[in-house]
Amino acid sequence: SKNDIIIGEYVRLRIEYEISPDHPTKSESVLIDLNGLGLLDGGVYLDGAPCPYSINGDAVSVNTNKNKGVLYLYLTGNKVGEYTVNARLSAETQNGIVYQPIASAKLSVSVSRIFIPEKIGTPSLAVSGLSVPYAAVEIFDNGISAGKTRANALGEWKTQIELNKTYSRSN
Repeated sequence: SKNDIIIGEYVRLRIEYEISPDHPTKSESVLIDLNGLGLLDGGVYLDGAPCPYSINGDAVSVNTNKNKGVLYLYLTGNKVGEYTVNARLSAETQNGIVYQPIASAKLSVSVSRIFIPEKIGTPSLAVSGLSVPYAAVEIFDNGISAGKTRANALGEWKTQIELNKTYSRSN
């Protein structure tokens, strides 16, 4: 649902697949390589309903036993970095097991996010953002501390800062 999250925030990954009736299968599974991301407990849904899954290290396996479906995974970032999630379909055919890549998604995890308006007409600015819950947040304007606050239990924070130059914002 989005590509940039902060630590502790979750993202919903949607995976849709379909096997042609021209290629009959005996069983189907979707395999997802999380590559360092976390999976929320109970965070796997198939066609809108919670479904069983297994985890082996960084890999999630969902036995769908369906030739068509939509899978949702609720993932979270626990460490700052760039991550790639890969999904592939595993299907047992009369000739053996076949693997087919389904999708790949990139996700960026950061410590915080800030929201600043582009233009204002006052010498001070209300800023807000998301961070790690209860984190100490310090805002800098051109390398100079402009304000400090603390995030709440949800990681939300806001503060008022004075601008370097009246009626303008530095980058």
